[in-house]
Amino acid sequence: LYEKEEYNRIGEFTFSPMNGCCGIIISSYTWLDPKFRGGFASDAFRKAKEDFARHLGYSIMLATTQMHNIPAVGNMMKSGYKIVKTFSNKRTGNLLGLGIKEL
Repeated sequence: LYEKEEYNRIGEFTFSPMNGCCGIIISSYTWLDPKFRGGFASDAFRKAKEDFARHLGYSIMLATTQMHNIPAVGNMMKSGYKIVKTFSNKRTGNLLGLGIKEL
């Protein structure tokens, strides 16, 4: 998403359809410029992301978050995800939470 006046990037995300299931979209690489976090723009960004996935026809959105990143976990919860599983990534050692959101 971009600001109108300066056309600066305020945030980004990536969607990938889940192989073998046309009803699930995987959300990854979500990033919001720090100056827009925690306010109206943050809420609008989350809503736009959800609306976009819904408009594309998906029923479920999946995402992961690093559980030690408290703001990211809070954002996932505020976005309406349910963390259905936590696990240790064998490649990185990070504790991750797997979130699912009904659209």
